[in-house]
Parts: sequence; C-alpha cells; structure tokens
Amino acid sequence: MGKILINERQLEILTEHVLFEQEIDSTISEQKRMQIGKNVVSGEPSKGEPLHIAVDREAKYAVNDDKADSVGGAFFWPVIRALELKFPYDKETNPEGWKQHKDKILLKKVTIRSGASNFYKGASTAASVMNDRVTPMPKLEKAFDMGSGTEIGTYPLPYYEDNEVIIKWDKNSQPYKDNLDLARRRGENFLVWIKENLKANGLLILEPMEKEDVVPYVVDTGGVVDNKRDENVFPNPGQFLTMELELGSDGVLGKEKTECLIDMNIFVGYYENGTEISDGKTSTTNHNCDAAIFNVYLNKEYVFTANLNNRNDPDVGDSKKHRKKSSGKNRVCGMTIDNKLAQKILSTSETKDTIEVGIKGMVEGGNSKHLKTGKPATYKGERIFKDKSGPALHADVPMVTLVWGDGQKWVGEPKIKGKALKRGNTSYVKLMEFDVCKKEVEGESAV
Repeated sequence: MGKILINERQLEILTEHVLFEQEIDSTISEQKRMQIGKNVVSGEPSKGEPLHIAVDREAKYAVNDDKADSVGGAFFWPVIRALELKFPYDKETNPEGWKQHKDKILLKKVTIRSGASNFYKGASTAASVMNDRVTPMPKLEKAFDMGSGTEIGTYPLPYYEDNEVIIKWDKNSQPYKDNLDLARRRGENFLVWIKENLKANGLLILEPMEKEDVVPYVVDTGGVVDNKRDENVFPNPGQFLTMELELGSDGVLGKEKTECLIDMNIFVGYYENGTEISDGKTSTTNHNCDAAIFNVYLNKEYVFTANLNNRNDPDVGDSKKHRKKSSGKNRVCGMTIDNKLAQKILSTSETKDTIEVGIKGMVEGGNSKHLKTGKPATYKGERIFKDKSGPALHADVPMVTLVWGDGQKWVGEPKIKGKALKRGNTSYVKLMEFDVCKKEVEGESAV
C-alpha cells in the first residue's frame, strides 16, 4: 500500500491546490449537507475542544478497483492543511507548526462513508440511498414483463418511469450484494490507508480507537455508471468517499506551553502581613533571620534569586536584584517570565504537562544553636556579616505566588514531604509542580 511522506515543497504546492480552492466551514455540517469537494473543519484545540475534520470527494476508481492509493491523496492533504490552520506557524512560539504538538494529538474517531453507483455486472442494480446519499430509496415496484416473460423491477420515481429504467438486480441478488461489498471494501481499504499515512507523518493513532466505522452505500445514479449519469438529475457521483475524523488529547492543544508561560509572574516571599501578592495570606512560620537567600528554579533552570532576609537585612553581592517588596518583616522577590526564559525552561522539561518549582539555599557556612559549621555565613563566597559569623541557612518553606498573564493566580505554601528543607541544607529541593496551560498546581486550580 503506497504511502505519502510530507515534503515541505509538496505541502506548499499540494495544499494550496487541494484546499484553497475549496470552502472551509467553521462548523461540521450534517452528512445530508455535505457536498462533493467540500472540506469542513471545526473545534478549537486551544480551548480543549476536539478537532473535527470532514472531507468529501468523488473517488474515481477503475472498474471494480478497491485500492486507496489512487484516491487517497485528495483526502490526506486537507487533513494536513487543517492541522496547519489550527496550529499556525510562529517563528518564536510555534516554529514547527502542528508537529510541535504531535506528541499530544491523537486520532480518536474515524467514520468513512463509501459509495458505488447502482450499476453492476452490465445492468442496473437496486440502490440503498437516493442521489443525496442520505435519503433511503423507495421500494422497488415489481411488474411482469410480457415481452420477456419475466418479473421486472423499477422505482416509482419520475426518472425511472420516464426513461423506462429497469432494475435487473434487486437487493436480494448477488450482484447487488457484490456491489455493496465493493463499496465496503473501498471504505475499509481507505480507512487503513489514511491511518497509515497520517501515522507515517507523525500523527498519533489511539489504539484501540474510540470509534472506527465504515458505512457503505449503493447510490442512485439512474442505473448507470457515473460518467453516463444525467448530472442535471443526479449531481452526485456514486463513487465517493466521505471521511470524518476527530482528533483530541488529554490536555489543551494549540497553546504551546511556551505561550502559556510567557508573561507569567512568579513570586517567592515571607509575609508577616498579608498583601495583594499573597492574596491576603500570611506565612505560617515566624521568620526573623538573615540567612534566607535562595535561588529559584523552574524545571531546574535558574529563574531568580530570592533574598528574604528580614532581621538586619545587610546588603550582600547581587542577592537583592530580584527583590520586589520590603516592608516590616515582609520580603517578596520575583520575576516575569519572558519568551527567551520560557524557551529555556521548557527545553529542559522532563514531563509533558507540568513544570517543577525548586529552590537551592545559597548561604554557606554559618553557626546557629542547632548547627555549627565553624565557618562564617557567606553568599557566593562573600561574608554576609563583616563583624560576626551569622546563622546557617534558613529552613522554613516560603510562600509561592504564580500569576498568569490573564491575571489568574495561585498562592500557597508548598507541602514538602519529610525534612527536605532543614537548616544548613544547600542542596536543590523540589517545592511543587504546576500545569502552566491548565493553570493547576498539583490538582488545585488557579483563580
């Protein structure tokens, strides 16, 4: 079975030829309104909606041919172009177009409708649907032909009566059954073909699929092959394929995590008194020391330094470069994520959906009641106090605030298991995870 592998130049030329001369509607039409040559695309993946793609084409098979190779391309390229339209290229946020999301996009449902004209084995056959491909055909009217001495059938329709069209093969005949089976094989072979070609070009296929149907029809074309039908009466050919696909994911598509992360503000702080940044919340611990300097990381990529010292609060090196608020005992440090930083953070992502927040204590040495290192407390090798040793690294969990670009916010003190944060521990410590596009922090939604 032949396969199509996307070449960028092919995509540029063929999609323009196949797609831009066709209409792309904003909503899925009911089958009875589908017309030959029409493409319909609906759904907004950026809102978590499934993406529906319907393509309807005349399928010009050779006599009794059921292979999909000769007709498949006219269906494949509209799917690729629809994906490109829904996941448009952007040099910074979406440089690979839809393929940037291919690890999430799943083909979940497929319905193929396939047809044949009501002519087979040299004569007219019964039809299962009228030329609109939806309305069931009326019952054949039986009569005795005096000339041939045999029973004949015809439809109680003007065309059949006016042209004396006789149906030789009714629905109980083997030729009718073979004709319907031909339509079925065309649909089944096409289903295998389109799945193989989409998969070969990076689209994930849900196995088993939620829905995988083939519906065959014998279409009323006036009892003749397609190229001999009266197109004024029978505008639709009997040989056709309608492909309806549903693509979806377990998360939100269309918004790359980079886009969700850009313009997010992250704050780490201590609050003796509630503020707007903390949503009025106060810290649960009584922090009052000058050994609370941490580096803050997203996906283990450095983001900013949080100097939460609030006793004498001496200046030391560049430790206060990200401080935003300093009032009484309150200390707040933070950073707005720009595109460059977002790219770095996500390039090191170990998971598909979540971002890890972590901190690393930056105070070395120090001597406290419960920990004596014998060395003065330092930040990047510089003494915090010139005239005394100073305490060892602070051990309490800070409050974290996440503010998305649209104003939604999450505020809380991460619940760290065990004693990962303890005085003097300067190793990296994971605080929590959050889903940047769903705006959830370990199952709790932002508001």
